[in-house]
Amino acid sequence: EPVVAPTAAPLEAKLEEPLLATEEPAAAPEGFEIVARVLEHLNEPHLLPIFVAEEINDNVLPCLDPSDLIGLGVSQMTCLTILGAAHSAAKNKKLETEDVLDNVAKHQSVLEEALREHREEIKRLRIRELPEDLMCPITCEIMKDPVLCVEDGHTYERVAVEQWFAT
Repeated sequence: EPVVAPTAAPLEAKLEEPLLATEEPAAAPEGFEIVARVLEHLNEPHLLPIFVAEEINDNVLPCLDPSDLIGLGVSQMTCLTILGAAHSAAKNKKLETEDVLDNVAKHQSVLEEALREHREEIKRLRIRELPEDLMCPITCEIMKDPVLCVEDGHTYERVAVEQWFAT
């Protein structure tokens, strides 16, 4: 009977078998814990070195588009699962962001109260005409924190200029 060489198919099938439950997964590099857990769960731990080499860590991952990961050779389904897990982990950080936004809202109310008091003081003093130099060209109000713009030589209210550049 002739001897037949084994085909590559059984070897490939063996390589695709899941790891034994007794094997401990290697420790994930710092900052790549979520990435490593998701890849391990998807039976794709071989992708971790690619993520590490490309510096796609737990913080960067929620900012990526699926096309970024597909470009690295990650399958579309794996890509969507990884990004979904990253976004759910980012929700925990969203709670911290909500605290910051709450503080911003409190600060805004304090500023609005100061503005209201400032306007009342102007009415109380019955200021009718103010020199244009004291007025911000953006807000048309008396400047509390004037800043000089080097580009055009005009003076503006700091908050108004910052908001202008932010948009």
